[in-house]
Amino acid sequence: AILTMLYVSNGFPGEAYEARMRKRAARAAAKKEKNYAAADAIRAELAERGVTLRDTSQGTTYTIENK
Repeated sequence: AILTMLYVSNGFPGEAYEARMRKRAARAAAKKEKNYAAADAIRAELAERGVTLRDTSQGTTYTIENK
């Protein structure tokens, strides 16, 4: 609940936190299956919404642009 409020207050009115989490999970699954085109498409979609994904050796992190 706290995270949902944080994301909604950061410029994502009407977009559910859970929907973004599903997109991140779908991208992780695509990468695991070596479907890099699908993973890149999801990354681009999230980027259009102000979510930047960064792949590191410890996993994927993300930041949300304040609008």
